[in-house]
Amino acid sequence: LFNTHCHLGESIFKDITGNDWTLEKYLKYTTDYNDKLSVREREKQWLQSATYTVEQCINNAIANICSARSAAISEKNCIRNLAGYPIMKGNKLKTFFEDGLTGFKQYYLENKSETCSVGVCLHSIYLNDKDGLLFARECIKAGADFITVHLSEDEYSRNMEVKTFGKRSAYVLKDYGLLMSKSLLIHCGEISNDEIELIKETDAA
Repeated sequence: LFNTHCHLGESIFKDITGNDWTLEKYLKYTTDYNDKLSVREREKQWLQSATYTVEQCINNAIANICSARSAAISEKNCIRNLAGYPIMKGNKLKTFFEDGLTGFKQYYLENKSETCSVGVCLHSIYLNDKDGLLFARECIKAGADFITVHLSEDEYSRNMEVKTFGKRSAYVLKDYGLLMSKSLLIHCGEISNDEIELIKETDAA
């Protein structure tokens, strides 16, 4: 089986309870948690949690995953994966954005293998801005194998996309040259029929 959207490093938050969690609240919670850790503590916890997540995937017959920065655990766990170079606003993964195209090229060269394709994890439209989308396009031009991005996961996400860019998500991707055969569109829970038709005109998955 193939998990096209695997969250690594999230199992440390598996005991969160309650029904009032929004995506925005969750991201703030995890960002605040990460900011309290040293770089060494953060990487250690992520690696432990990511490894645990992959082990659970394997136990459930999942042998292929798509996730941000997953190259570090694929060889060790004998799993095939699409490892995305993360591009998103926020402190948790800001160093990847700050390292720019040089950082992406280095990540690609270090991790590309027979079992690991390397691309871009744009995360979502509204957790980025113009610079993030242009950076993603530069990575595609530099040889990224794929780009994965959330599209209108729910009504809240859809409204945030429109608020941020003034139009629906599929049209934003088209404007920035990011709607193509290398595009993996995740969720798509609230995309419109006209967006579906637009996506059909490309080879996006």
